[in-house]
Amino acid sequence: MPSVGSEVQSEHFVPLRHAAAALDALRSLADRIQPHLHVCELRTMAADDLWLSPSQGEDVLCIAFTWQKHPDEVAALLPDLEARLAPFGGRPHWGEDEFPRRGGDRRAPPAPPGVPRPGRATRPGRQVLVRVRRAGPGELSRASREARGPPVRRAG
Repeated sequence: MPSVGSEVQSEHFVPLRHAAAALDALRSLADRIQPHLHVCELRTMAADDLWLSPSQGEDVLCIAFTWQKHPDEVAALLPDLEARLAPFGGRPHWGEDEFPRRGGDRRAPPAPPGVPRPGRATRPGRQVLVRVRRAGPGELSRASREARGPPVRRAG
């Protein structure tokens, strides 16, 4: 997301098929959003089959807000913003939480079949623990490349 160095950010995802309606719904909050907004970025993300991806199973529109450093005002605004997006399947980025929340779903998406749930015993006396942390610069793309495996070379 665009940055000026001293701001707070939030990302929200809606199924691409509902993008226009979701953006129309956010317009009703324009007067409340504008005084606190640095920039808003819209980007589409193709569907994938990665468990923790915000685009798991369907194409999505990401609405990424870079807010001015007004954390109390933005934290008060976010529940209304998320409520406007909810009828369209909108949800905040589950792994980012720069604001104190008063409710809202911050859980990871359900695991696909065959993937053990964190903290559930998979064998007697054993648990699967999952630790989630923020990726440093370049880590996310490196992890994505490693998950995909080596590049496929085509015969020339």
